[in-house]
Amino acid sequence: IVPRRLIQTFTRTEDGIVEKQIQLVQTSPESLSSYVALSHCWGPLNCRPIRTTKSNLDQHLVGIALQNLPHTFRDSVSLCVELGIQYLWIDSLCIVQDDEDEWKQESKVMGSIYENALFTIAASSAVDSSHGLFGVKSKLDFVEIPYSRDIDVKECVFAYIEPDLQKIL
Repeated sequence: IVPRRLIQTFTRTEDGIVEKQIQLVQTSPESLSSYVALSHCWGPLNCRPIRTTKSNLDQHLVGIALQNLPHTFRDSVSLCVELGIQYLWIDSLCIVQDDEDEWKQESKVMGSIYENALFTIAASSAVDSSHGLFGVKSKLDFVEIPYSRDIDVKECVFAYIEPDLQKIL
């Protein structure tokens, strides 16, 4: 299952420089690249994040100003750029929210969208999208996860484990 749309987080110039360029892009099975998904809490009505609607879809396909994104979305874009991942899926932006037919189709495949992502960013400590991903945490609450984009370069990411979840594990 291919997401209908993804957010492009950066472009590369001819001389290899990476530039943040936030825009919604249409996808197809032939053109799909790897992507990351974001799981986030929308929050109460007065805190709802930016959404793609019928009236702004064309504008979002041209570009979305970084300053118009809530903190959690900006952090997710920055994380993708830092990891060299060009595409991000966020439900409120990648699904036209006031198109009932599209919403019905996309909600049926949402599980597959998360499953086929490289990984899912879970903004589980935020009550809405204005809080960001990286609140102040104790160093002891982080777990180091090694990974490698290049066989000769070892890197790692740090994941925060919510203390309440540790009780369950």
